Order: sequence, then C-alpha cells, then structure tokens
Amino acid sequence: MKLYIFRHGQSDYNQANKISKPDAVLTGEGIAQAEKLRDELAPVKLPVIYSSPYPRALATAKIVAEAHQTPIEIIEDLHEHNLGETEGVEEIREILEQKYPDILPILDIGDKASDELKNYGAESKHEARERFMGALKKIKEISPYDVAGVSTHGHVMRNLYHHLYGKDKIFKNCDYFILDI
Repeated sequence: MKLYIFRHGQSDYNQANKISKPDAVLTGEGIAQAEKLRDELAPVKLPVIYSSPYPRALATAKIVAEAHQTPIEIIEDLHEHNLGETEGVEEIREILEQKYPDILPILDIGDKASDELKNYGAESKHEARERFMGALKKIKEISPYDVAGVSTHGHVMRNLYHHLYGKDKIFKNCDYFILDI
C-alpha cells in the first residue's frame, strides 16, 4: 500500500511560532497551502484520506479531498506528538530552555538517548512513533485501497521519517512523503 503522508497547512500557532495545541486552526496561508497540495496530489486520485482528528489536519484533509470528493476517515492515533504542558509555548529555544529545560531532548529527533524521555506530561518520542506506526498499520488492515492519503503533523512525520530512513527531515506545512507499507 502506498501512503501519501502530508503535514497540515499553516496553523495559527505555527504563525505565532508556538508549539501547537490540539485546537489550532488553519490560517489563510494554511488554506492556500492546502489548496496547492490538493492541486499537486489531484493526479494521484486518492480514493480515501485518513486524518488526525485535530482541526488543522482535518481542515487540510477536507481541502485536499475536494479534488475528487474523496471520503475522509478520522484515525485518532494520527494526532501530533503530545508535548504535555509545553503545548502553546513559544518555540523560541531560549524560552523553552528557561521554562522547560528538559523538553529540548524530546524535540531533538536525532538524540537516541532521549527516545524514552517523558517530561512535563509529554509522550516520549518512542511512544509517539509507536502510536503513529500502529495507526499506519491499522490503515493498511482496514483500507480496501492500494493507495491513500494521510493528513497529520510535523513532529510525528519527522520522528517516523528519522526512524525509517535515519535522516532528520523537518517537514514544512503541506510537505509530504510517500511510504510503501
């Protein structure tokens, strides 16, 4: 099965340079990015899009789905890496270092020593990755199609990509990669 895994469009929290909370919504720029992604993926004719339940990912999925009136199914475990009480905090390193000094290793995908680290109510990188990979396995099991879209989030995409390919890749809004599972 071929999955087109894409990050949501710009959210209000992305625009404010903050770690997003689950309720973040798309900005006007985020809508435009999703429309561009819709046009780029239109030739693929995705028969279904699986989406995180978070509004920014679901809104992106709905825009991408417009190309072919593609159905959308919400999969809870496609949500973003839960960063606990640091969600909503500005992503400026100095502020994080002052208020939450032990959160930075969780954000560092390449730091294998911190793979199990859980601070401030956050999921560990390992937990987030296993949850996300479990959601992808579920998609493979339930989907009658050999191709699908997945609307999700940057940190879980980055974590998975590093795990699979050994490379750190930061996904910009509406970036995607293709995964054969």
